[in-house]
Amino acid sequence: MRRHLALVNYAVNDFARRLPRHVCRADLESAGMEGLAQAARSYDPSRGVAFDRYAAYRIKGALLDELRRLDWVGRAARGTARNVEQAHDDLTSRLGRTPTAEEVAARAGVDRRPPGQHPPRRRHRRCRRAGHERP
Repeated sequence: MRRHLALVNYAVNDFARRLPRHVCRADLESAGMEGLAQAARSYDPSRGVAFDRYAAYRIKGALLDELRRLDWVGRAARGTARNVEQAHDDLTSRLGRTPTAEEVAARAGVDRRPPGQHPPRRRHRRCRRAGHERP
């Protein structure tokens, strides 16, 4: 396993250059080492894949899992933010001016109401428990 430690360093360096500075490199290295250890435990040479390729895949997966664990914003919220940013850029280019918040919201398909003013979600009853049927 020691001779494959360079795979962890390579993956951490690759990820770290695309991440903000506040992401702790030691946390990434620790997650990468766990990925390498998991690869060593689960490697099956009969599948015809070289260990270094398999380990690199598992290390990257461990790094992604760690980044998701550390991220306080969910994937859906990040996707919405990307859509809003893209809508802003598209409108700025098309209109030749800074778009209003209403224009961006309409283009991105998001609701501008504050969180407490959204209509309540409707819940659908999909099944009924035995003994609780309506007459």
